[in-house]
Amino acid sequence: MAAGLALYAASLVLELPGAYLRLILASLLTAIVLGLAGAPAGTVAGVLVLAIALGPLAWSLLGLPWPGSGLIWRWRAGGRVPSARERDAYEGALEGLRAAGGDVRAPALVVRL
Repeated sequence: MAAGLALYAASLVLELPGAYLRLILASLLTAIVLGLAGAPAGTVAGVLVLAIALGPLAWSLLGLPWPGSGLIWRWRAGGRVPSARERDAYEGALEGLRAAGGDVRAPALVVRL
């Protein structure tokens, strides 16, 4: 697991130039829009710019403790619903484990990748 976290940390470091570019572009766009509207740049604009710049990184970090589940996870992973033959084989394997004395519960979602 430590190697996986190290690779993830490296990918975050490599994403920092992209976050910086998003920060610059969002700042310029916000300054132009607020300048044309004649509104002063305030705290809300600053928070919006930071959310645009750091939002993708924050969303990625949230995926570590809460990786998601259900239909959205299946779409994101590129999975599909198992065929009848695959489902029968899976259920047969579960029954075999239960017959061997294992306390095995069926999962709520089975995805074929």
